[in-house]
Amino acid sequence: MSFLNKVCNRGENERAYMLLIAGYPADNATIPTHAQTKKSLADIATFL
Repeated sequence: MSFLNKVCNRGENERAYMLLIAGYPADNATIPTHAQTKKSLADIATFL
């Protein structure tokens, strides 16, 4: 996947990845307090 570094003008030490969560949590699932605070899209993404 090093071609993505060249296309996106990223450094050698950076890697492109995506984490996609799908589905519903279990009825007894707990969510950490810090995970309930959502960041804006501009804070977490860069669009070329």
